[in-house]
Amino acid sequence: MAIPMLSKSSVLLRPKAILIETVIGTTATVIISVAKENVLPNASWQRKAPVAGDHIRVKRYGGVYCHHGIYVGNNKVVHLAPMSGSEVKDNHQSVVHETTLENFLRGGQLEVRCYSEEELKVKHSADRIVKDAYRCIGIKNYSFVFNNCEHFASWCVTGKAQSRQVEVVKTSLKPCFA
Repeated sequence: MAIPMLSKSSVLLRPKAILIETVIGTTATVIISVAKENVLPNASWQRKAPVAGDHIRVKRYGGVYCHHGIYVGNNKVVHLAPMSGSEVKDNHQSVVHETTLENFLRGGQLEVRCYSEEELKVKHSADRIVKDAYRCIGIKNYSFVFNNCEHFASWCVTGKAQSRQVEVVKTSLKPCFA
């Protein structure tokens, strides 16, 4: 079965909750409670200075969600986001582009992804991560579920597009459709 294209999608963020209103013929409203500490389960993050090739993130709206990118050196980040405006309200305008670390953080606290021994086996070299990030500049194919900023960053690092944030949402929604 094909996934239907959404005709309208709006997201209103509240502390510890996301209100998603989606119209597919009729309006359905779903509230997903997301505890701040469970936004990215089973992942290790540290507050430290990044080096080129690091997968970085910054928490938004008090930790309701995180924005991800690849630190490419010289205080620059390549990420999937709108060129201006809100990552949430303007996500349909998202494009992979380079920005300053300051602009990426927007006053938030930088965190660097740390990898387990097992994860290090599939992690690409820093040089390849940076090259892959730069190769994607200009790509505009944003999808919250299939191609968001975290998918982009994890693909650059491991070759596999994954989003733990999406998995948390999918897991939270499962009981609604059981």
